[in-house]
Amino acid sequence: AAERTVAIADFTAQAAVKTAGGAADSKKINAEADAQVIKVTGEAEAGKTLAIGKAEAEVIELKVASMEAGNFAVVQVADALAKGGIKLTPDILINGGTGTGGGTLGEVLLANMLRDSLQKPGAPTAPESDKPATPAAKPTREKPVAPPAAEA
Repeated sequence: AAERTVAIADFTAQAAVKTAGGAADSKKINAEADAQVIKVTGEAEAGKTLAIGKAEAEVIELKVASMEAGNFAVVQVADALAKGGIKLTPDILINGGTGTGGGTLGEVLLANMLRDSLQKPGAPTAPESDKPATPAAKPTREKPVAPPAAEA
């Protein structure tokens, strides 16, 4: 009976080794499959990015060909500034009456104070005289319509 117990234990150990080997092989096969999926997906994304880049390059070449390169560059810079919200013109332009082309320090300070006060919440927007007049609704008087006379 002792020999039989030893044989069963030996058989159980060999089965556990085979099971562990099978599990290891299974994990290796799954890992290789996952790696292949990642590789194929990456190559597809790279191909997509390359195709989009080539198409964009062709469009840019056509745009440059339709106008001079310098003009195209100016359009691109203006577009980038507009998308970035960069202002190209001042909010307030001060032009002094002295013929120098610029305002005095006092005029600049007053203009900035005016701009700041107009940007505050609840600040007046425009004087009433500047607002367009809306015609008031006039009441209408319609004569009542008499019912038709009954025939006798």
